[in-house]
Amino acid sequence: MQTLLGLIDKLKEYGNNTALINRTEFRTFYWSYSKLHDHIKRFAAFLEKNDVKKGDCIAVLGQNSPEYAIAFLGAVLKGAILVPIDIRSANDFIEKIVQQTKPKIFITTRYKAKDLSGLKSSAGFFYLEDLEYSLRDIAPTAKKTKIDKSHIVEIVYTSGTTGIPKGVILTHNNITSNLSSLEKVFKLDKSYRFLSLLPLSHLFEQTVGFFSPLNSGSSIVYISSLRPSTILDALQLKVTNIVIVPRLLESLRNKVMSSVHEQKKEKPFNLLLRLAKKINFRFRKPLFLKIHRQFPYLRFFIAGGSTLDRELEEFWELMGFKIVQGYGMTEASPVISCNSPYERRAGSVGKVLPGVSVRLGKDDEIMVKGSSITPGYYKNKKENPFTKGWMRTGDIGHLDKDGFLFLRGRKKDMIVTPEGINVYPEDIEKVLNRIKGVKESCVVGMEKKGREEVHAVLLLKDGFRNKAKNTIKSANSRLSPYQHIQGFTVWSMEDFPRTSTMKIKKRAVLDVLKKQGLKEGEKPITAEDKLCSIISKIKEISPKGIRPNSQLAYDLNLSSLEMIELVSAIEQEFNIDIEDELITEKTTVKQLRDIIRKKASRASYFRRWTLGMPVRMIRYIMQVLLLFPLTRLFCRIETKGKENLKCLKGPAIFVSNHTSHLDSPVILSELPFRIKVNISTAALEEFFFREDKRPRTILYNLGTVFLNLYMFSQKKGFMRSIKYTGELIDRNSNILIFPEGQRTKTGKMNPLKPGIGMIASNMKVPVVPIRIEGLSEILPPGSNFPKKRGKVSLRFGKALYFSNEIFTDITKKIEDEIKLL
Repeated sequence: MQTLLGLIDKLKEYGNNTALINRTEFRTFYWSYSKLHDHIKRFAAFLEKNDVKKGDCIAVLGQNSPEYAIAFLGAVLKGAILVPIDIRSANDFIEKIVQQTKPKIFITTRYKAKDLSGLKSSAGFFYLEDLEYSLRDIAPTAKKTKIDKSHIVEIVYTSGTTGIPKGVILTHNNITSNLSSLEKVFKLDKSYRFLSLLPLSHLFEQTVGFFSPLNSGSSIVYISSLRPSTILDALQLKVTNIVIVPRLLESLRNKVMSSVHEQKKEKPFNLLLRLAKKINFRFRKPLFLKIHRQFPYLRFFIAGGSTLDRELEEFWELMGFKIVQGYGMTEASPVISCNSPYERRAGSVGKVLPGVSVRLGKDDEIMVKGSSITPGYYKNKKENPFTKGWMRTGDIGHLDKDGFLFLRGRKKDMIVTPEGINVYPEDIEKVLNRIKGVKESCVVGMEKKGREEVHAVLLLKDGFRNKAKNTIKSANSRLSPYQHIQGFTVWSMEDFPRTSTMKIKKRAVLDVLKKQGLKEGEKPITAEDKLCSIISKIKEISPKGIRPNSQLAYDLNLSSLEMIELVSAIEQEFNIDIEDELITEKTTVKQLRDIIRKKASRASYFRRWTLGMPVRMIRYIMQVLLLFPLTRLFCRIETKGKENLKCLKGPAIFVSNHTSHLDSPVILSELPFRIKVNISTAALEEFFFREDKRPRTILYNLGTVFLNLYMFSQKKGFMRSIKYTGELIDRNSNILIFPEGQRTKTGKMNPLKPGIGMIASNMKVPVVPIRIEGLSEILPPGSNFPKKRGKVSLRFGKALYFSNEIFTDITKKIEDEIKLL
């Protein structure tokens, strides 16, 4: 395979096999290879329609998704040059990239639209969220662009040491050479399923987690966030491999240890770890079966992006998990060396790939050569990483006698003491990070009195912020004299600035320290507050107006939907789980910050056992024998529009006005068997639960068992209920919902809550409007028993379909359709 066009052609050979699985915040969507190939060709036609020619640049900035994959490979098929931009990039950095590449089209996400509105660019802007819908009416292109192996596939930007963007040019030959070499190490097939965690703007994810699986007929899972619980949840989708960076592996370890701590099983767990050291790897898994059940199909982790701490590697290996570590850089497309699942060496980044040559230069700097190495930087001939044909990596390392490569650190980060001794920050950070109370550390060289000193920047856990001096003292007692920490700073923000692969941006940390002119031990103060930044972006207000005692709803005027958006943004930014029911209208910014630090979450309260076939059959029998006859005893039902239900092939959302407690039984009694036997009804939590959160037992049991009710709260926990709605639809369950939120007291329909717009947009299933009349006279609000027998009018409307429209617009459209029935 000389170009990536060969990979695209190969996709159609895998037919209906699963290529991509998109696990959104609410639903799970499957893409076959045939569908993916078809949409790639449609996107190429879309580019042609928008006057994009071979060699034109296309910028893409967004989260990993099938739409991103389509845009990437569609650009390749058209011969356009992709410019993938990290979604966490600063606006001025993006501006510089845009000015240098002059993209014809800029594809991004609605989430970043406001940030990019000030870009000086003539590019046409399109949203990833709209892409699938935009391509529906475009015929797949039949034209093939002539491309050779020297053609540029993409320009991948890195910030460099000066902060000026460096565009790494990568050709078809670069990428396919690296792919061919990897094929000899990893023998993948369609039984493999990769979980995608790293951004597709990063070469490590592209080559190892995107091109390689697709080239082998494997499948890829995309998820909506990097929260540990989201990752563990996605593993149930038969994930066999995770391409991961050490920071995320550390996050998963913390999740495991948190669970061990909650169960108060630290002693037996540590005993098992000590026992595991004494036995063969293959016998370790039975010792940790409970943990392996959370990774039920995992074969091995593929780690890269930054150096993997030996202790972290050992933790997972002792539990019976394989870690296959590799090493590379963007300029090498990107893999230079890697271990294989069959031949690994602890602490090593593996053997040099076939087709790549490595030698050690001055100061043991790793130098590389091969067909996967970049030809240079875009419009930047001054930057020359080559010496006599060998590319300087900037990394320091050594090769052992068996050819395994070991890393020491970055040459630019190396600290040289006044005595001329080289100090590697990574060695000191490993010691600091093992000390109790240290979340993470960043060791840098600080200029002081004309010489460079070892300076530690500490990110500390709550309760340890005033014990920094003891931390430094403890670290120095374990370090060699020439490694001793001579100064320190306590970092006051929630986290360090990071790259797309979660490496700490040491230059950015140094810049903060230098600008603040800190004294020893002083905490840096910065206007860059992540939480305030998130709130200000959602409300479009200045961060200066956000105070610690500001209440989210009453002072900052956040609506219920904006509160949901806030929770989602916090979880995304901090990679944590927060139950939205913990956040109310009265929650202050300070309280929210405390919730983030504690990373609080609660267990689910949904009764999933009511979805099983035995319960469903019992429910249906009881409805037919008891509930429906009783309903018809008081209701003469006249139904219209049932023919509108014949076109429904899968799950749908039935949206009705709300007049009486009899609404649900009347609607269910008139639905076709195939729908009523598999339907869940959303119910008001406040009606079924007391203020102390205890259920009204009889009502709750009757409702959940015989009507398959699940709870929606009007006050909090709304996001949790929407997620469960998505889970139900994934299980092919229909949904019945009354979005007025309460029964009408006047006979007139109340305005629908805007949450129904959010549900309809995200579930991507038909929405059937329903209008019911007459029940308010039979069983009016306040009555516990029907007053009389009467006529009930029930009308089903035609199914509505929504894409990524504004939630309030969708709500209004549904409301109007119900009123027209």
